[in-house]
Amino acid sequence: MPALTMAVVCHEIGHITAAMLAGVRMRGFRLRRGGGGLSLRADADGASYMRALAVYAGGCIANIIAAAIFHAHTQFAAYCVGAALFNLLPLDGSDGSMMMYALLCIFTDDANKAWRTCRAVCGVTLTAVWVAAVYMALTGRGAELLVIAVLLIVARYS
Repeated sequence: MPALTMAVVCHEIGHITAAMLAGVRMRGFRLRRGGGGLSLRADADGASYMRALAVYAGGCIANIIAAAIFHAHTQFAAYCVGAALFNLLPLDGSDGSMMMYALLCIFTDDANKAWRTCRAVCGVTLTAVWVAAVYMALTGRGAELLVIAVLLIVARYS
């Protein structure tokens, strides 16, 4: 469990560092189950979307760097890589969905359309995770993913 906690802390430090480097003002930081959360102040323009993209990517980048540096500590490195990959999935509220939103806002210049597209992609991703989880549970290859899929669905619709 300490390795997982350190991977989450590393991820959140990556977000904070990226925010500081990008010049994004932070209103606060709070810890919650499964990770932290930053309250950021940004304006809705192209430069702000680029800064937001950097901040959301910062956590995953920090995890990959930490995994490369501490590769001899295989459990910690595995948690870091897992955290980075999981956060890149376009699921509601994940770094991946927020990066996709920022990119769509930059390229389409329509925040409402970008938000609707992200919600649709998140729904498709969640459905794919659910189907994979049910398949794996039925074939006896990992009921743990089914629990994660159920939690993701509850989080999305609660």
